[in-house]
Amino acid sequence: MKNLIATLVAVLYFISAAPHVLAEEQNPAIDHGHMRHQQMAGLLGSYPMTRDATGSGWQPDATAHEGLHQMMGEWSTMLHGTINAVYTHQGGLRGDDQSFAAGMMMMMARKPLGNGTLGLRAMISPDPLMGKSGYPLLFQTGETADGVEHLVDRQHPHDFFVELAASYSLRLTDHSSVFAYVGLPGEPALGPPTFMHRFSGMDNPEA
Repeated sequence: MKNLIATLVAVLYFISAAPHVLAEEQNPAIDHGHMRHQQMAGLLGSYPMTRDATGSGWQPDATAHEGLHQMMGEWSTMLHGTINAVYTHQGGLRGDDQSFAAGMMMMMARKPLGNGTLGLRAMISPDPLMGKSGYPLLFQTGETADGVEHLVDRQHPHDFFVELAASYSLRLTDHSSVFAYVGLPGEPALGPPTFMHRFSGMDNPEA
């Protein structure tokens, strides 16, 4: 199912507390760049921007939110990504060796629209370069990269387009909002962010 392109439309209602910002006197060593991102509202509601991940998923507020930020008129944009050169050795009769590149690049843009926020996101992955057979990973089964052949002891490659999505968040009160999210491909409304975008993926580039 992971290789199938699906359209996801999610409309959720949630109430979240406004971000709490520590004063400089309370923490002289505070990262001011990170603090500014925490003060900015999230894409889908009144929570810290650092909570945003992929799809409608969240990550811890303290997660580093690094990237290249630029204002283009009313649009606030960000570009960030990672790339890793990986060599894996899976021992035994069922194992194999392989070198490959893993990572992602994500582009995001947002702008005020009416009483809400319009957001656009795109994420790509170099995984298709490793071929449809993926890379060796013992005991990984039940997946397919071409929709026909099941992979055994191998991890399937992610699609080139991991996320192409748009969202609109409408503010109802200072602490609540409603939003719509559509992606082709998109992500489930409930669940963790895409693997390569999780903070844990920075030090563990293999799924």
